[in-house]
Amino acid sequence: MFKSLFISLNLVGLILLPFLNVEEVSVVHELPSEISEEKSVEVSIIINKGSAIGPARLSLDLENAPGILIEEISNAGASFSFDKSKALFVWYSIPAEETITLKYRLTAENGSIGNKTIDGTFSYLEEEERKSEIIDPVTFTVSEGTNSTNSTASIENNNSQDTPVSGIRTIQNVGKEYIVTVAIMKGNQDGFSRLKENIPSGFTASKIEAAGGVYKFTNNIVKFLWTNIPAEKSLITVSYKLSPTENAPQAFAISGYFSAEFLMVDDTPQSIEIPAVTIGEIAEETVEEVTEGTAEEEVAEEAVAEEAVAEEVVAEEAVAEEVVAEEVVTEEIVAEEVVAEEVVAEEAVAEEVVAEEVVAEEIVAEEVVAEEAIVAEV
Repeated sequence: MFKSLFISLNLVGLILLPFLNVEEVSVVHELPSEISEEKSVEVSIIINKGSAIGPARLSLDLENAPGILIEEISNAGASFSFDKSKALFVWYSIPAEETITLKYRLTAENGSIGNKTIDGTFSYLEEEERKSEIIDPVTFTVSEGTNSTNSTASIENNNSQDTPVSGIRTIQNVGKEYIVTVAIMKGNQDGFSRLKENIPSGFTASKIEAAGGVYKFTNNIVKFLWTNIPAEKSLITVSYKLSPTENAPQAFAISGYFSAEFLMVDDTPQSIEIPAVTIGEIAEETVEEVTEGTAEEEVAEEAVAEEAVAEEVVAEEAVAEEVVAEEVVTEEIVAEEVVAEEVVAEEAVAEEVVAEEVVAEEIVAEEVVAEEAIVAEV
């Protein structure tokens, strides 16, 4: 009986061993204790992720650090976004390396003198369980600058463009459908970017290639959004398919614009026009109307470019949460299987115990009968 119980306990221990062997997760985020206004410093965040896998997110909260700007330097494969009070590094699947290093540039704006605090959290999956690690708050002081003019000039020089940005659109007719391809020549620029295409009524659009961006199609508008368009790719090519509905025109024009944070001039959003392409014979006035209407809409949308950043972050978080939900379901199934195995093991032990007790009772009964027989003979 004791041997069977010992074996059962060992089996349960082996089943639970993977859940008990969890490496500690830690995040180190350090800043200089003081920086000057209109100056920048490079900051590193070191993540010891242990056995974390799948989607993950590191969030920096700057609610208590007004006047502080964050610019990505190294993202370790994450998608980066910043919207004045929050910086996000989002992974659909965090790298396999145990230690991950992120780098960003922190800049103190003019007039941001005072004490600042940056809080943060690191959310991740560990053994199929969603967890969150609070990052120790970092506190620093922004002091009055001594050479603001030179610093500003340096920042402006850093933002200047070395390579002209341009775009071209091609349309290929495939049966009753059309394949639209847009190529953006941007050099080594990076950062938040967006391509907007105006689609004529009577067509629906579906994604073919998004080049790492997020695709959206609503109200006859095709959008490709990048929280950080890759710097290493000087040419970005996206494509989508137009499928006609009942009222699809035989002749139409497609126009669009490309905008990006590296195109900003004096904090004013700018964009480049992708020359309109026409299919069939269409009046020149119609093409001009489409182009002018697009320009007006683009100006309005550029005024709220930050909302597009937030919109992209929400989309990424939604995807991550869906993946987390699937992981949680998997975890519950695994837990139920473990419980089932433990129940089977306990029932097996109980049956062995009962069997041994029955055998013991039978032996005792036989001994009693034997003793009574001996007494009777005597």
